[in-house]
Amino acid sequence: MVSYRTLRDLQPSRFEQAADGYHEVSSAAREAKDHLSHQIVAKAFEMSADGLLGEGATAARTRLTRLAENLHYTQVECGLLSAALNGLAAELRAAKTKLTTAEEEAENAGFQVDEKDGSVSWTSEKSPFTALRGVTGQDSWVPLAAPDSDRVKAQAFADRIGDALADATEADRRWAPKLRRLKAQNDLTVSSGDWSDVHGDQRAVQSIAGEYLDKGAIPKGNDPERNAEWWQSLSAQQKADYASLYPASIGSLDGLPADIRDEANRTVLAQKKGHYETALAAIPPKPTGLYAHPGGSQSRDWREQQDARRAWEEKYGDKKARLESALRGMDAIENRFARTGQDGLPEAYLLGFDVEGEGRGRVIIANGNPDTADHTAVYVPGTGAGLGNIHGDINRGETLWRSSDALAPDSDVSTITWLDYRPPEDVPHAGSGSYAAAGGPRLNDFLQSTATAQGGADASHTTVVGHSYGTTTVGEGSKQGKLAADDIVAVASPGMQVPHSEALDTGSEHTWTMTARDDDLVGLGGRLSGLGEGGVIPSDERFGAQRMQTDTLGHSGYWDSGSTSLENQSNVIVGEYGRVVRGD
Repeated sequence: MVSYRTLRDLQPSRFEQAADGYHEVSSAAREAKDHLSHQIVAKAFEMSADGLLGEGATAARTRLTRLAENLHYTQVECGLLSAALNGLAAELRAAKTKLTTAEEEAENAGFQVDEKDGSVSWTSEKSPFTALRGVTGQDSWVPLAAPDSDRVKAQAFADRIGDALADATEADRRWAPKLRRLKAQNDLTVSSGDWSDVHGDQRAVQSIAGEYLDKGAIPKGNDPERNAEWWQSLSAQQKADYASLYPASIGSLDGLPADIRDEANRTVLAQKKGHYETALAAIPPKPTGLYAHPGGSQSRDWREQQDARRAWEEKYGDKKARLESALRGMDAIENRFARTGQDGLPEAYLLGFDVEGEGRGRVIIANGNPDTADHTAVYVPGTGAGLGNIHGDINRGETLWRSSDALAPDSDVSTITWLDYRPPEDVPHAGSGSYAAAGGPRLNDFLQSTATAQGGADASHTTVVGHSYGTTTVGEGSKQGKLAADDIVAVASPGMQVPHSEALDTGSEHTWTMTARDDDLVGLGGRLSGLGEGGVIPSDERFGAQRMQTDTLGHSGYWDSGSTSLENQSNVIVGEYGRVVRGD
C-alpha cells in the first residue's frame, strides 16, 4: 500500500523526466541507425562502385548493418520504456491530484489533515469537553448509531484520501512488473528471440496503458484526412508513445507521413521476423528414412519410418512451408533496405506490412519518399503475387525508379510496389473479378492517402502501373471515379472491366497500354472470362488507350533494363509523353 506521505511527497514529473531521457536515447538510436543505414553504408556502396571491393569491405558493411539493427532494437525498447514511464506518471499524477483536491477541500471546510497519516480531524462541539477527533478511510466500515454531521463530513474527506492512496497503489502494482520486464539480454547480439520478446513487451504495456493512451482513439476506417488531423492533434510525446505501443496500427494508417509509417512498419517487420524465426527453429527435423525398402519387402522398421514421416508432414509440413515463405519475403524487404545507396538507390519506405494480411501477406514499399516526390508511380502486381515471392515485385519497382530517375535528373521520383490486396493465387482463379472488386477500393484509399500526405492532388504527378491482373484491379478502382492518378499504364492486361478507356478516370489520352507479341494468352483468358468487358481488352485499338511499343518478350520481360518497354513506362511516369514510342 502506498503510504499517505509517499503520495503527498511524490513528484510525477520525475517519472516524466525519466521518460524524456529514454525518449532522447530512443531518438538518438534512431538517428544513429538512419545515419548508418542511409549515409555510411550507402557511402560504402559508392566506394565499392569506385573499386573498394573484397572481403574486408564486405565484412565492414555487414558489421555496420548489424550495428544499425542493434540500434533499431535500442530505439524500440527505449521507446517502450518511455511510453511505460509516461503511463505510470499519468496514473500517479491523477492519484495525487485526487489527494491534493481532497486535502484542500477538507481544510477549506474547517477540517485538519494530519501530515503523517492523512487522517481528517475536527473539533467536536457536541462533547461536554471540546476535543479534537480524527478519522481515516479505514474507519468507513465502523457503524455509528448517531454520528454527528462533522463526523460524516470528515469521513467523506478521509474516504477520498483513501481512494487516492488506493489508486496510487494500484498503479504501482500494475506498472512495476511491466517496467521490470523491459530489459535486454546481457549480450551484444540482438537475436530473433530478443525481437520476438519485443512483441511480448508491447502487449504487456498495452494491456495496462488504456488510462494513458487509448488505442480506441486511433481512427478506424480509411479516411486519410481524418487520420492526418488526428495525428497532428497529438503532442510530440504522444506521437512517439503511440508509435512505440501500437506500431502495427500506426504503420497502416493512411494519411500519415511516410517516415512515420516506415518506422512503425520496420518495427513490426523486425518483431514478426523474430517470431517466425523462433517458431521455425522450434519445428523438429523431419524424420529420415528410406523412400523404398532395399529388398523390396516392407520391414517393420521401414513402415515405422514412413509413418513417422507422414505424421511429421501432417503436423508440421504446411506450417514450415508457410513460415519459410514469409521469411523469404521479409528477407527480400530487408535486402532492399540494405541496398540503399547502391548505384544511387534512394531510401526505402515501408508504408505497409502485414505478414498474415490478405491471405498471403501484404507489402507496400517505396523507393524514395513519396511525400516529397515530384513524380510518383504505384506498381500493382497481379496473379500469384504474395509476400513469399515479393522480391520480384520489389525489383520491378526498383527498376522503374532507376529508369525514371535517369529521365528526370532534376526531379524527385518515388516508385511504390503496392501489394495491399489479395491477387488470384494462380491462373485458374484469375478469371474472377472478385479479387479486383475487393482490391480496387483499397487502391483508391492508398492513392488518396498518398495525395493527402503529399499536400494535395496537384502536389505530385502520379502514375499507376498495373501488371496482368493488377490492371484489372486498377480498372476496378478507376471506374469508381475515385482514382487519384494522372496516368494509368496497363501492362499485359487481361481486361479492365470497362469497354473503353473513356470509362476510366484518366480517359483515353492518359491511359496507356503495352503487350508483348508472345504474351497473348493473358488477353485471351481475359476475353473468355469476361474481365475484358464485351471481349475488349486494353491492347485492342477499339479500347481507345495510347498503345506503346513493346520490344521485350514474355510475361515478365517488360522491366528489362535498357528496353523500350521499360523506357516507355518511365516516360509516362515523369510526364515526358512526347518521348513515348508508339506502337501499332
